[in-house]
Amino acid sequence: MPLWLVYHTPDTFVDVESRRAFVKDITAMYTSIGLPAFYVIVNFLPMSAGSMWKGNEIPEKPFVRLSMDHIAVHLENDVDNYRATCDALEKLMKPHIADKGYDYEYHVDETERELWRINGVIPPPWGSKAEKKWFEANAVVPYELEDGESVSQKLHNSKEKAKRLAAEANKDKPLHRPAVAIGDHVLDLDEFAKAGGFRKASGVSPEHLTVFSQPTLNSFAELGRPIHRIVRSYLQEVLQENTPHPYILKDNQALQKTALRPVSEVTLHLPFAIGDYTDFFAGRNHAHNVGTLFRGAANAMQPNYNHLPVAYHGRASSVVVSGTPLRRPWGQALPAPGATEPVFRPCARLDIELEMGMFICRPNGLGNPVSVKDADEFIFGYVLMNDWSARDIQQWEYVPLGPFNAKNFGTTISPWVVLADALEPFRTKGLENNVQLQNYLREDRTENVLDIKLEVSLSGITVSSTGRKFSNYPGGLDSNNTNNGNNGKYTVAELFDDNTERPYPSADFNNPPGGSINFTTVPPTGANYENYLIGVQSVVIDSADRLWILDTGRVLTADGVLVPASVGGPKLIGIDLNTNSVIKTIVFPDTVAYPVSYLNDVRFDLSPSLTSSGQGVAYITDSSSEGRTGLITVDLGSGESWRHLGGSPYVQGDRQFLAFIWGQALYANQPGSPAAFVTFGVDGIALGADGKDLYFGGVGNRYLYSIPTQRLLDNGPTSEARAQASVVTASQKGLADGFETDTNGFIYHGNFEQNAVNFFNPANGTDQVFLRDPRINWADTFSVATDGYIYFTNNQLGFGPQIYPGTDRRQRPFSLFRAKLPNGGAKVGGSSNSTNSRSR
Repeated sequence: MPLWLVYHTPDTFVDVESRRAFVKDITAMYTSIGLPAFYVIVNFLPMSAGSMWKGNEIPEKPFVRLSMDHIAVHLENDVDNYRATCDALEKLMKPHIADKGYDYEYHVDETERELWRINGVIPPPWGSKAEKKWFEANAVVPYELEDGESVSQKLHNSKEKAKRLAAEANKDKPLHRPAVAIGDHVLDLDEFAKAGGFRKASGVSPEHLTVFSQPTLNSFAELGRPIHRIVRSYLQEVLQENTPHPYILKDNQALQKTALRPVSEVTLHLPFAIGDYTDFFAGRNHAHNVGTLFRGAANAMQPNYNHLPVAYHGRASSVVVSGTPLRRPWGQALPAPGATEPVFRPCARLDIELEMGMFICRPNGLGNPVSVKDADEFIFGYVLMNDWSARDIQQWEYVPLGPFNAKNFGTTISPWVVLADALEPFRTKGLENNVQLQNYLREDRTENVLDIKLEVSLSGITVSSTGRKFSNYPGGLDSNNTNNGNNGKYTVAELFDDNTERPYPSADFNNPPGGSINFTTVPPTGANYENYLIGVQSVVIDSADRLWILDTGRVLTADGVLVPASVGGPKLIGIDLNTNSVIKTIVFPDTVAYPVSYLNDVRFDLSPSLTSSGQGVAYITDSSSEGRTGLITVDLGSGESWRHLGGSPYVQGDRQFLAFIWGQALYANQPGSPAAFVTFGVDGIALGADGKDLYFGGVGNRYLYSIPTQRLLDNGPTSEARAQASVVTASQKGLADGFETDTNGFIYHGNFEQNAVNFFNPANGTDQVFLRDPRINWADTFSVATDGYIYFTNNQLGFGPQIYPGTDRRQRPFSLFRAKLPNGGAKVGGSSNSTNSRSR
C-alpha cells in the first residue's frame, strides 16, 4: 500500500481518461522504486456541491485535497529527504492539477508495516527477492521465509560476534552509553541489562550492571579483566546462532526493538574519559624511519632505544574520536634546508602515524610500579590510532625535551575498543633484541607481542606493497591544480613523504609535443602518442606490484571540451617499479577505442588460467556520451583487446533519464549547447568476489547489470551474440558512478539522489542503503582496504559546471570518507581495483 484518497470538487477529474492518466503517473512513481503496481490504490472521491468546505466557505475555484498513506516504504526522518519527496510529488501532480489551475492541498501519512496484510498474507520486505517476485507477477504469490530474512536472523548469522565495545548514542536516546558491535548493528548494553539480558550470566552481579548506564567505558573497565571475560563470553553465547538462551534476545522481539540499532543510526563517541595519555616510540622500523628523517640514517637510532621503552606524555585533551575535524597546526619551522632562523607558519609537512592505542583498566598506586608479569591484567583493550605529526615543526622543536606542539594538536582514535582477550590468539614472538634487558623488563614468555597487520589505504592514489605512492591529476587540471596549460606540468606523479613529488615515470613521458597534457588543441601531425601520456583517467597497482596507467587519449580545451583521441592515445601502460621503466604499452586500435571513446574504469584479474598467455586480463568501461559505449577486455600478455556489448542498451544511458540532486534537475551542460539529458553510458564496474561475474552500470540509467566474465573472455565469431544474451538485470539502482566489491560479495555503488551509498547483495537480490549522510555528494572512487573499511571520494560532480547549469558550486577541499564494511567484509584478494580521478 500506498493508498491515495483524492477528494475533489465536481469540476475536476470529470472523466475516466483524466483519472487514468493521473493514476498512471502515480503508479509509475512507486514501481520505479521496486514496488509492485498492484500495491497502488487510488480512490477518486468527488464531493457534491456544498459537501466540501475550506474553513467556513465553499471553494470558489476547483479544489483537490489529497491524502496519501504509505506503508510499504517509509521515508527517512530527514528534512532534506522530506523536501525532496514533496518536490517529486509536486512534479508528478503538476500536469494533472496545478497546470489546470486547480487549487490543491495534500499530506502524507505513514503506518507501520506490521499493521498491513494483503489477502491475509504478510507482504515481503521492501527490496527483497520475494517482493521482486510479486513485482514481476503483479500479484500475491507464495514466498519462502528465507526470502525475507528477519533482523534477528541477520544478526545471529553475522560473522562478527561480541568483539568490539564503544560508547554510542542515537536520536531516540541521546545520552551516551556503552554498546557492543554485532555486524552492522549495535546492541545497547544499558537497555539489554535493564531488560534482564544478563540474568543467565554467572558471576555478573546487579552492581556490575550499573556500569552500562554510564556515558563511557571507564566504570566497566575498572571491574577488571575477569569480569570483562565473563561479559564477553556470555554475549558471544547469547548471540551465537544456536544459542542456549534464545529467549534472551534471538526470540525476544520486544528487546530487539529497544536494544538493537543499525550502526548507521547511532553516533559513536570517544569511548573513555581520558585522564592521561602516554605516547610510546614503539617499533624499531618506525623509530629508524623517523630518526632518519631528522638525523640521517647513520644517527637514526639513539643509544637508549634498545634498552628501555621510549615515551613521552601527550596531551589527553586533544585525543578525539575518528571523524573529528582537526585544524592544521601552526608553529615554528625552518623555511629551507640550511636555514638557521625559523619562521612561524602553518605546518607544511603534516604526517600520519598508524598505531594501536591501549586503554588501561585500573590505576596503580603512587610509587607502586606494576611488574612486567602482571601488566597484562591492567590492559582493557585496543583501538586504532592516528598520531598526527607536524614534521617540519617537530624537527625544529624536539631538541632537547622532545616534541611539543608538533604532536599535541590532535590524536585520533577509533570509537570501537577491541577487548584484550579477543587479541590473545594473535600473540607471537617479537623481533630479536641482542641487548640484554634489565631484570625488571624481562618477560618469561617469548610470545610477548601481537601480530596485527594494519594498513593505510588512501583513496585517489595507488600504493605499492613497499609503500611507494602514485597519483594522477584530474583532466583539466595540471599538477598545480590550475588550467594554465604550460608545458612541463605532469599528470602522473610519484609522491614522497617529504611532501614533494616528481613526474612519473619521467617528465618527458608526461609532456607530449604540441602542448601540455590536459590543455591542447589538435595534436601535431606525425606525433607518436604511444610514448606520451595524453589524458590519464586511472592509475592502479596490480597484485603483482606493477603500476598500470589507463590513458583515454583525450584532452580538455580551456572551455572544457573533450578533443577526440588520436591514434596511439588510448592505451594501457605497464611500469616495472623496480626499474621505473615502461614494460608494456597496449595501444587500443580505433576498432576498440574509438576517437570519441572515454575509457573510464578498470578492473584486473591476474588468474593465469583466463587466457593462453597466462598473464591475466583487464576489463575496461567505455562510457562515452558521444559514441558507442561498451566493455573492453584486454589480454595483458598478448596485448590483444576486443569489445563487447557495443551499442547495446545495457551500456547506454537512457536518453530520457532525469535525476534530481538536492532538488535540482540533472542535465548535461556543454559549452555552446543547450542543456540536455545526461547520457553517460556504462561507467562503474566491479568483479564479483569469485571473479565469475562482472557487474556494471551507467550514470545515465537506474539499472545494475551483470555478465559472466567467461562471456567477456570469448572473442569468437558468435561471442557478441552470446554476450548480449548473457546480460542479467541484477537490480534497480539509484544514480550511481563508481562500484566496488568485498569478500561478502556485496557490490557497493553510489546513490546520489539520496546522499547515500548502497550495496547489492547477489545472494538474495536485494539492493539496500548502506550509508546515508547529507555530506555525501556524488560518491565515487570506491576502494576496499585490508582494514575492513570502504573508502570513497566525494567529487561533487553534480555541482560542477558541466552538469549544474551555468556555475561551479563545488566546495573545496574535497572530502574522503570511509566506513566499516558490514558482516566482517574485507578486501578481495587476487584482483586489483582502480582508483581514478574522473573528468567529464
